[in-house]
Amino acid sequence: MRLARGLFVIVWGVSAAVAAAAPESTHDHAGKSSAAESPNLLTLATEELLVPPGESVQCSYLEVTDRELRVYSAVSHQGPSGHHMALFYLDRPRPPGHEPCPMEKMIPGLQLVTASVGHETMHLPAGMAQRIPPGKQLVLQSHHLNHSGQTLRVTDTFDLHLLRPEDVRISVGVMTMSDQTFTIPPHARYTRTTTCDLPVDLRVVQLSGHMHELGTRYMLEVVNRRTGQMQGTLDDEAWSPSYTYSAPYRRFSEAEAIHLPAGTRLKQTCVWDNTTDAPIRFPQEMCVATLQYFPASDFRICRVANGRGRITEALPPADR
Repeated sequence: MRLARGLFVIVWGVSAAVAAAAPESTHDHAGKSSAAESPNLLTLATEELLVPPGESVQCSYLEVTDRELRVYSAVSHQGPSGHHMALFYLDRPRPPGHEPCPMEKMIPGLQLVTASVGHETMHLPAGMAQRIPPGKQLVLQSHHLNHSGQTLRVTDTFDLHLLRPEDVRISVGVMTMSDQTFTIPPHARYTRTTTCDLPVDLRVVQLSGHMHELGTRYMLEVVNRRTGQMQGTLDDEAWSPSYTYSAPYRRFSEAEAIHLPAGTRLKQTCVWDNTTDAPIRFPQEMCVATLQYFPASDFRICRVANGRGRITEALPPADR
């Protein structure tokens, strides 16, 4: 497959160096699949990007896939200013190339495959994979925080480890719970709690929270919808500024997957300490949970308003 701009390379056979570069985690419960289980490596790359001083987000539009892709593991590579990368796909392709794409003004129709903070990203149990249907345009989102005071030239890459469709036993979906409506007062410690009710059963095999440098604690809990009493804790992190670039992940094997029945209420709590002279809002700071789950393979977003979330944006049945 050729790209007019950007790079799209398929390597048949994973080298030892590539296998060794697979993501690690202090919360990894599932272990790793061997190279023999996934002989396919697909490397995506941006064009050379000009990264100005400060914060910037750019989207690189690659060409349209000509076959179904089943992704079981992914890892990103960015320069010193890199904060995160995300892989999406689009139903309605745009011309190949790249452009600014602020996170608060994301283009409609983007479907998330995986996101990577500090290189580490999705790694699913053996026989599980996320599906990218054929005929979709792949989109790389590159987020940079450039503190050098100079414009940098970078090329970001994303390695996708693939299974052959016939080797996939279980299709995995991804869900995000994103709070974009908070305001953190200046010189204040601020706590934000939001909830989201799940419309379907989920069996979670990977989850992570995400905040930035001002975060001090992140929690994701299960609560009783009627009484509000806590029923379990999915994640509880004393947040470190270093997690902005390398967030902790929790991973589970198929047998250990966390069962969240339909109707479960998730409670997300983010605590910040704003030491600046100005109020802080999204996307300067974030409060986001990402969950990979089975058996569904659709992408769901829990958008939060006034402390309560509502599930939106599910893929059409033809793409599941």
